[in-house]
Amino acid sequence: MTQMGNIWEEMFGMKNKESDFKLENKALQLATIAHEGQFRKGTGEPYIVHPKTVAESMEESRSKAIALLHDVVEDTSITYDTLDRHFDKKIVEGVKILTRDVNNKEYKKRLASAPKEVQLIKICDTLDNLKGLEYLSENGRKKKINDSLEFYIPLALKLNRKDLATEMNQIMDSYFSAICLN
Repeated sequence: MTQMGNIWEEMFGMKNKESDFKLENKALQLATIAHEGQFRKGTGEPYIVHPKTVAESMEESRSKAIALLHDVVEDTSITYDTLDRHFDKKIVEGVKILTRDVNNKEYKKRLASAPKEVQLIKICDTLDNLKGLEYLSENGRKKKINDSLEFYIPLALKLNRKDLATEMNQIMDSYFSAICLN
């Protein structure tokens, strides 16, 4: 490769990294403002910690942005119109897929046909939520565990993410072990 080619590659790579950073930062800023004053049940930590945790599991900037924004329409006053003004169509569509605005059966049907990156975001979302099982109501725990066993763990395996499926199983096993010891 010529010296000019190397310079172009470096410049092009830097430009992409800069635009990736801007995209992730814009999504983080909007999500932080939207979730201001919200706290996670049980732990009391600022809610923004949850979408940030999910985003940290993603590799691509667009996936990180969707993960950061995945709860803003469902849990805040942010609308799809607001997202449309600030983000591209694929990001807004990813958020729409992840927003629970239908019954559980329809939601899972939507996720089953979603792009793999969106499915992976939901698996990581579920994994993070499983870490707080003890803070849910009994019905909430049963629902989260059943959904994980029947849908999210098989979906993780379908995506060749045995690591995530295993981690979900380990969290549930630890939870059940703690219950049995009490």
